Amino acid sequence: MTGFKGKALVAMQATMKEAGARWTAGENAVTELSEEHKLQYLGLVRSPETKNRLERLRQFKLSQKKLKRGAIVETGAAMRTAAPAAWDWRNAQGGHDWTTPPKDQGNCGSCVSFGTTGAMEALYKILKGDYELKPNYSEGHLFFCNKRQCIPGEPNYGWDVPDALDYLRDFGVPDDACFPYKDHDQSCNTCKDWKQRATSITAWKALSSQDEMKKWIATKGPIVSGFEVYEDFYNYVKGVYSHVKGKLLGGHCVLVVGYNDADKCWICKNSWLGTKWGENGFFRIEYGQCGIDEEMYGIEGLQGIEDTSKPVELFGHTTLVEGYKLSNFTGCHALVALRDTPGKTVAVLTTDQGLQSLLETALATGNLIAFIGTKLTNPPTPRGGIWTVDVYGIDGIILYDMK
Repeated sequence: MTGFKGKALVAMQATMKEAGARWTAGENAVTELSEEHKLQYLGLVRSPETKNRLERLRQFKLSQKKLKRGAIVETGAAMRTAAPAAWDWRNAQGGHDWTTPPKDQGNCGSCVSFGTTGAMEALYKILKGDYELKPNYSEGHLFFCNKRQCIPGEPNYGWDVPDALDYLRDFGVPDDACFPYKDHDQSCNTCKDWKQRATSITAWKALSSQDEMKKWIATKGPIVSGFEVYEDFYNYVKGVYSHVKGKLLGGHCVLVVGYNDADKCWICKNSWLGTKWGENGFFRIEYGQCGIDEEMYGIEGLQGIEDTSKPVELFGHTTLVEGYKLSNFTGCHALVALRDTPGKTVAVLTTDQGLQSLLETALATGNLIAFIGTKLTNPPTPRGGIWTVDVYGIDGIILYDMK
């Protein structure tokens, strides 16, 4: 059985209530599918190299938990960093959606192709600085031109994320029109000029800590992840998922588009029935659940695509502008004298409580700050009616100890 129905669903809902689960379980478009089809909606198959690396990571993290608090100190000058307390690329940088719509992998364990191309599509929009663009890369080419197969039990069933990213780096992937996706085993029926139409990634990086993952998401873009799927996940309707009941069925790859520290969850884009599943094709999953954040994968850039929106790192001592109120802004703000550009001052703004705390610490101690921020084209209006300096929204802060 995959998923719960009838009396079994009622029993699971009672178990969820007792456990304090923060998600709603029910019958949905996926639970109506055949048992065979449900299993084909997976497809993350870890390679031996990935399995070994993840096991080493688990052992390392376990050893860290056994150390007394304060036993580990950071090396170098940087003492504290902070990412925003929440980020969602569906509502970022001016309240716009920088993701592409959820798709449907259908009767095929091709989730890795959907997760990785989804990351490329979002990154393309971000690098171009245009949320209205509609990039659409070919999952069919990426999956079938690597001789992958759809059905569990087949010799080349599914795929692993690092292998897909290596291919995207070395060869790239063309647009979807070059090889439209179909959810069944097939040969590499791609277009003749696919190499000329292909987009490649510049590099990718495996991320193994939550802090690193959050900073990557907030400053660069969505990242790819995999997790273990249990029976109850098929019954997901809404909320913050955590495993409650049912056996392990396999691995699945998704795109992580954001996170929320208040809800202690990752925000993920799925590839099940487009927008007809979950929260309009997305779901939230609790930190640490089902291996979701054991390791994630970030794409550094796209070949030939200039980064027009890359956050700028600003160095300087901070000077708070006393009594300086903005008509439509609530948060912490300051003027920053740039160390590397004598005589130049910019304004920095943040409404994030964690970043406000670091900014206020810097203001009180006079320590050097490194800001990671994005220049705002339409910043909040100052009381005087016009800005006389460039204005940056703060994406991250590094506080240095100057002693």
